[in-house]
Amino acid sequence: AQTSKAPIQATADVIAKWFVPAVVAIAIVTWCVWFAIVFCGKTPPHYLLHAGIADEFVFAFKFGVAVLVISCPCALGLATPTAVMVATGVGAKHGILIKGGEALEMGQNVTQVIFDKTGTLTVGKPS
Repeated sequence: AQTSKAPIQATADVIAKWFVPAVVAIAIVTWCVWFAIVFCGKTPPHYLLHAGIADEFVFAFKFGVAVLVISCPCALGLATPTAVMVATGVGAKHGILIKGGEALEMGQNVTQVIFDKTGTLTVGKPS
């Protein structure tokens, strides 16, 4: 049940397909801009503790890494399948078998549940 993709997961995959390269490109541009600023000496002296090309590189590199960490698309790609897995696991503990993510997503539109008189749906076992 957990191997099928929910429609929202397919949407997240499409977004991540474009989001990941964009974030990496923005991080590289951020590093280049900060390296140029530092290399040209446009930063206050107390920003860099020691003089040297390696310190300038590392200083600018931290800004590029910060962009990657803050806008990490991992949350987008991991949250959806994790939520489906947790929901099917919790449902199984309570005797509810869920076919997959698509069934969970369709479940948000349910307004009424009809139970039969044998208790099959209330107990989760055939009587």
